[in-house]
Amino acid sequence: MAAATSCSSLLLLLLASLSAFFFFHATAVHTLAAAAAGGASRIDATTATTTTDGGDADAKVYIVFTERLPAAAEPSSSEQDTGAAVASYHHGLLDTVLLDGSSSAPDRVVYHYSRGLHGFAARLTNDERNRLAEKEAVLSIHEKVVYRPQTTRSWDFIGLPLPQQHQTDPLPFESDVIIGMMDTGIWPESQSFSDDGLPPPPAKWRGVCSNFTCNNKIIGARAYQNGRTTLSPRDTDGHGTHTASTAAGRPVAGGTARGGAPGARLAVYKVCWGSAGCSAEDILAAFDDAILDGVDVLSVSLGTPIPFDYADDTMAVAAFHSMRLGVVTSVAAGNAGPEMGSVSNVAPWMVVAGAVNTDRKIVSELVLGDGRRVVANSSINVFFPHLGKPALLVDPGSCTEE
Repeated sequence: MAAATSCSSLLLLLLASLSAFFFFHATAVHTLAAAAAGGASRIDATTATTTTDGGDADAKVYIVFTERLPAAAEPSSSEQDTGAAVASYHHGLLDTVLLDGSSSAPDRVVYHYSRGLHGFAARLTNDERNRLAEKEAVLSIHEKVVYRPQTTRSWDFIGLPLPQQHQTDPLPFESDVIIGMMDTGIWPESQSFSDDGLPPPPAKWRGVCSNFTCNNKIIGARAYQNGRTTLSPRDTDGHGTHTASTAAGRPVAGGTARGGAPGARLAVYKVCWGSAGCSAEDILAAFDDAILDGVDVLSVSLGTPIPFDYADDTMAVAAFHSMRLGVVTSVAAGNAGPEMGSVSNVAPWMVVAGAVNTDRKIVSELVLGDGRRVVANSSINVFFPHLGKPALLVDPGSCTEE
C-alpha cells in the first residue's frame, strides 16, 4: 500500500501539470519538485469573509499582505473566533487610513485571507493605499491583477498508460487524493465525472458545495467574484471542464480520452468569468479556502501575458504559502508569444507545465488541378473544405514580405 500511495502522489503531480496546460494538440513536461510542508499551523484558518461594494468611486481593489495576527489578538479556540479576530484586526488597520468618514472598513473589504497567507483585499483610493503602505504591520500592497485561462493521447505519448488496476478495480488507489481545480468551473453532467463505484469523500475533506449539487467524484464546488457568494460554480466556458477531465476524468464507454488519475476526487473553485478574466483577489480567496478544505494538489491553468517578479505575482505568493502547508500548486507555463520570454509562471516552488511536442499529426488530402492527390501534414481546415474556388499551391521561396 505504501508503494501505491507513493505512485499516486507522483501521478497526481504529473497529471496536475498536464491539466494545467490548455492546448489541443499539446503535451506537457515538467520537473517534479518536493514540496515539504513547513512548520506553519492551520490554527489561523478562517472562512474567506466577504462584504458588499462600498467606498469612494475612484477606489480600486488592492491586495494587502500583512504580518500574522499579533499575539494579543490571537483567538483561543474555534475557527469562528479566529475569523472574527482576523476581521477585527484588518478592520482596525484599515480604519486608520479611512479619514473622510464616507465608509467604514467592513464596507471596503472584499476578502480576508488567513490560512496560507495573511492579509486582505480592499477597495482603496490611491491616497489611502499610500497611507496604508506606511503602516508597520503591512508587508506589501499590490493592485489586483487579472489572469487569463491558458490531450487525448498525451498520457500514452509520455509513457504513462492507464494502469491495469483501473481496468479491474472499481476503487482505484488514488481515490483518496483530492485535486483542486481553479478555473472557469465545471459541467457536472459530463460522464467523465460519474461517481459510479466511488465511496463517500475521504474523511479529511472539509469543503462544501455552494449553489451546486456534488457527488462522490466532484466533492466540492465554490464560486468567487468580487466578494459575492451566491454565484454558481457551473462552467459556461468549457476551459475548466476540459482541465478537470484532463486531470481526473473517468473513462467513458466508446471513448479513448481519460484523465491521468480517473479515481481522484475533484474540488472546483470557479474564479474565472468570461471576458472579465480571473481576478487576483478571487484567486487568493480560493487558495485560502482550498487549504482548509483539504485538497492535496491545486491545478491552476491561469496566467498573465508576461511574468512578474515573484513578490509582485499574487498567485506565486499564494502558491508559496500553500507549499509550506503541504499543498503543491501546478500551473500552466503560459506562452503568449510571439516574442521570446513570454512564459509567465516561473516561480520555482510551483510545478510548471509547458507544451513541447506530440506524436500525432494532422494530415489533409490536397487534390491538385491535374487530379493528383497529395496527403501530408497540413494546417488546412478539413472541416470547412468547400472554399468556393481553387486554392493556390504556393512555393514559400517565392513569397515576399508584401
